Amino acid sequence: MKKIEEYKAKKILNKYGIKMPGSGLLTETGLMENIIDFPLNFVLQDITSLIIKPQTLTGGRGKAGFIHSAYTIEHALKLAEKMIGQKISTTQTDFPETIKKVLIEEKISFEKELYISFVIDRATGKPIISISPEGGVDIEEISKSNPKKIKKLEINPLLKLGDYLEDYRIKSLADFCGLEKSETIKLGNLIKKLYDIFELNQLILLEINPMVLTYEKEFIALDAKITVDESALTGLEIADIVGLPRETKQIYVPLPVSDYGNISMIAHGAGMLMATIDLLHYENLKLSGFIDIDVAASTTAEEFAELIRVVMVDSQADYFFANIYTGVIAKEIIINSLSLLNENKEIEMPMVFRLQGCDKKTIEKINKMQPNMLYASDDYETAFNKLVSLTKQQGAR
Repeated sequence: MKKIEEYKAKKILNKYGIKMPGSGLLTETGLMENIIDFPLNFVLQDITSLIIKPQTLTGGRGKAGFIHSAYTIEHALKLAEKMIGQKISTTQTDFPETIKKVLIEEKISFEKELYISFVIDRATGKPIISISPEGGVDIEEISKSNPKKIKKLEINPLLKLGDYLEDYRIKSLADFCGLEKSETIKLGNLIKKLYDIFELNQLILLEINPMVLTYEKEFIALDAKITVDESALTGLEIADIVGLPRETKQIYVPLPVSDYGNISMIAHGAGMLMATIDLLHYENLKLSGFIDIDVAASTTAEEFAELIRVVMVDSQADYFFANIYTGVIAKEIIINSLSLLNENKEIEMPMVFRLQGCDKKTIEKINKMQPNMLYASDDYETAFNKLVSLTKQQGAR
């Protein structure tokens, strides 16, 4: 589970067509980055007011005195520069957080403030939409002091929101928030779009507070919180925005000399690794070493190719075996990494890949790269039997 900063959450929402204020990001290096329709030359004749917000994971920034207004870009930049390097601590944090980035955005005038969120209910495992006409304030305080101001609906994850939340259910949410008929239609479209973002990207939390209705009758997200499931990020379009964790370094683990074998392996997870080792022992075969990859193991073909290089260089093995779920490492990454190794003539030992969930077309492409050296199957038994037959042919017992 990973919380992301407001500016990243807004990038994701903007990607899917949710309207937000124009904004730019000032970093600790002094560089400005355009986030959403914000001219970097700051020729802002039409913008008469700006909001300055630190980009930390800390809640309660406003109450702690860290959200400011400015009426010129020069003033906004001075406030932002002064904020960089300060430590922010609020009632919602256990320890201070250093401010390294500051968001400068257009201030929006509005008629109404709403609260909208999607979260997975831990008890039922189903998505819940929560909505309140009391946007812009701490929703936890509202839930305690006036819970009737929050309306919740359970969503059937097997159905599309448009099928499940029929017009009358959308109308019930709109009526609860005191919206007019024309606003109800826009709210319905907005909710369906937000749920698509939540569902498609397998988010844990998507919260807009406040979602404002302007005098021009447009819904605009002034603040956003998103919590992602890191294990689901690989292959998703938002992965580049969120930033996949890179801290985990994969290490090749050689086995003791007394147990040294001639097969090196890459596997996903300790369970899969140990089960494969047991089967190898049943066939009187032994590993020379292994890498247990995690979900952050490879986000590019080059990174996955490097894992294979480590196995080949660090081991004295004669054979390579990979036992992988393609839902964890995308099939495109795997086939591109193998193409890279093949083009560079780096495949130096017979390699067998069990790629669960991989389509037949990709399997065929791998098998055609080097027919005598590369073998792939989506079936475990087929892949394992191929490895065993190779070792027997070479007298590698």
